[in-house]
Amino acid sequence: MSYEIKELGVTEILDQALKLIKDHFGILFGITASLVLPYYLLIEFLPVFLIDKIPVDLADFQVEEQILIENGPFGGAPAGAIPDASAAIAILAVTVIGGLILIPLANAAVIYAISNFYMGKTVTNGESIKFGLKKIFPIIWTSILMGIIVMLGFIALIIPGIFLWIRYLMSQHVVVLEGKSGFSALKRCKELMKGNYGKAFSVNFVMGLIVGGVNYGTMLIPQPHVQALTNAVSQSFIVLFYASAFVVFYFSARCQHENYDMQLLAESFSENEHVENDEYDDE
Repeated sequence: MSYEIKELGVTEILDQALKLIKDHFGILFGITASLVLPYYLLIEFLPVFLIDKIPVDLADFQVEEQILIENGPFGGAPAGAIPDASAAIAILAVTVIGGLILIPLANAAVIYAISNFYMGKTVTNGESIKFGLKKIFPIIWTSILMGIIVMLGFIALIIPGIFLWIRYLMSQHVVVLEGKSGFSALKRCKELMKGNYGKAFSVNFVMGLIVGGVNYGTMLIPQPHVQALTNAVSQSFIVLFYASAFVVFYFSARCQHENYDMQLLAESFSENEHVENDEYDDE
């Protein structure tokens, strides 16, 4: 399947990202389902089993509040329930491990798979995860470095933090697709983002509206367990959506600054000419 590898606008980037996901959904969702879906399921359901249910005197509450307490989240955990120390440590451990390892690993694997599909190549989810494992430490280091810089920017009256966050949005893509890491990857992000800050902000804004709508929709599900399951699945889709959109954005930026589309076209002509010459030689 062919895709448009050229400088693209906001709607074109999102359209290409969704097309990539639709065309290769099985492999792509297989990556997120094996890596981040279990993580989000734990995040959603772990409090069900670990948070203590604090006894309360219903007489102290109004009728509406009594109903909420008796039928509280996840089968009766009253509003205001708090975890004991062991529960808090378990939830924190799952959150940290997932945030530092599983999410970056899933991003690396998805970025690798989508970039291959975008270039007209084939790859399996196993190959993508294996490649992601090779990139996990450079991604973690680059993400930590980016986080520190962005945090300092937010301390400096918010606006610089937003600017720096947008500048380094493609840091993981650069690590995966160009083999750079740390300051080198961040410098490369700065180069690719020249003239693209407004476009990057717009892509994030539109995606944020979509993600916000999905999250709001899951909140409307009345059954808590179904809501938790739906939210975990939707978060896996969101990881896939963001990674896909910025793969397309990355190639769009390269086409803008480096005429990458022209390079691909030249390579294509060279390959075709080579094949034709081989055919003539055979004759």
